[in-house]
Amino acid sequence: MKLLKTCCAFVISIGCQSKPAEKAAAPKKPAAAGSGERPSGGSEVGSATDPEPAIAEGSTATTGAAPPGIGSELASPPPPPPPPPGAGAGAVKITWLGTAGLYVTDGATSFFVDPFVSRYGLPRVLARLPLESNPELVQEWAAKTGAPRGTSVIVTHSHFDHALDAPAFAAQLGGKLIGSGSTVFVGLGAGLKADQMQQVKAGEKLVLGAFSLRWIGSCHGPQFAGIELWSGNIEAPLEQPTAAHKYKGGDHFTLVVEHPSARFMHQSSACALPNMYAGTAVDTVFLGIAARVSTLELVDPILKEAGAKRLVPFHHDDFFQPLSEPMAYGTGTDVEEFFDTLKTQRPEVVVTNLTIGSSWQHP
Repeated sequence: MKLLKTCCAFVISIGCQSKPAEKAAAPKKPAAAGSGERPSGGSEVGSATDPEPAIAEGSTATTGAAPPGIGSELASPPPPPPPPPGAGAGAVKITWLGTAGLYVTDGATSFFVDPFVSRYGLPRVLARLPLESNPELVQEWAAKTGAPRGTSVIVTHSHFDHALDAPAFAAQLGGKLIGSGSTVFVGLGAGLKADQMQQVKAGEKLVLGAFSLRWIGSCHGPQFAGIELWSGNIEAPLEQPTAAHKYKGGDHFTLVVEHPSARFMHQSSACALPNMYAGTAVDTVFLGIAARVSTLELVDPILKEAGAKRLVPFHHDDFFQPLSEPMAYGTGTDVEEFFDTLKTQRPEVVVTNLTIGSSWQHP
C-alpha cells in the first residue's frame, strides 16, 4: 500500500485518491453581479470583466511523424461553407467530463475535447496491464451530454487519459478525430479510417460552425523528479487493448476557441512555454493544475499575456476511480492552495469550481 501511494506522485498528471472533492477548500463567494456568465454546478469566487481584444493567429513549431495517408490534405482541408445566418450565435455551454474532458456546444455545433470515461485503477496502470475503451460508458456519456451525430473529437495530447476513449466517441457519433500524428495512430489502431481523422499542427486553425479553433504548441508538466513520463511520439497504429505507457504524449497542444458568445482556452497540463500566449486574447481558461510547481508561475502568464479573467481548474480529480463514484481530488493537486492563493493574491480573478458532469455557460 505504501508503494502505491508513492507511485501516485509520478503517474500521469497525478490521480490517486486523496480526499472527497467536497472537503477541499471551495470558493464561497458568488461571481460579481453583471459578469454575464452563469455556472451550472460548482461554485465561484471573485469578479470578472471580459477583455475586448480580438484573437490573433500565432504559430509554434512542433514535430511528429505523419501516419501514412494522413498528410497535408487532411491537415489543411478546404474551409467548410459558412453557417446559416444566426447559426451558432447563441450561448456556449461547456460540460466537464472529468480529467481534461470537455463537451462544448452552442446548440448548432458541438465538439469534445479529451473525453476520457473508461477509467482504470492505479494498480492496473502501474502493472502495465492492457486497457481498452468501454463502449457502454462512451455511449452513456455521449447520451448524457446530448452530443448529436457528427460531433468532432479533439485530442490535445495522446496520453491514455486523453486519447484512450477519443476514437470510440468519434466512431459512436460519426464525427472526426482531430489531433497530432500520434493521435491519428491511436485512431488507426482503434479501427478509424483516414477520412475519419484530421491531423493538425501548432499554429493551424479550423472552423467548426461558429467556432474558430487554433492550436498552440504547448508542453506537459513533469510528473516525477522533474521528468516528463511517456514522452515521444506514437509511430505505428496503437491497437487496443494496450498498456497505458504505450500512449506516448506526442505533440502537446493548448486549444484556443473563439465564438461570437465566448472566447476560452483549454490547457490540460500545468506547463507553459515562453511567450506561448502571444497574440491570444481569451476570457476564460480551463486549466490543468495537477503537478504544478507554483500556482502564480502557472497562472500569471495566462492572466497577463492572454488577458484571462476567469479560471476553471480541471484535471485535478482522481481519474483512477470510476465516474460512478463521488468525485475526489488527486493526491498532490493541493486544490486548497490553488484557491487560497488566487483568493488572497489575485482577488480580481474569478475561479469557477465545477463538479464532474456540471456545466458552465456564457453568456
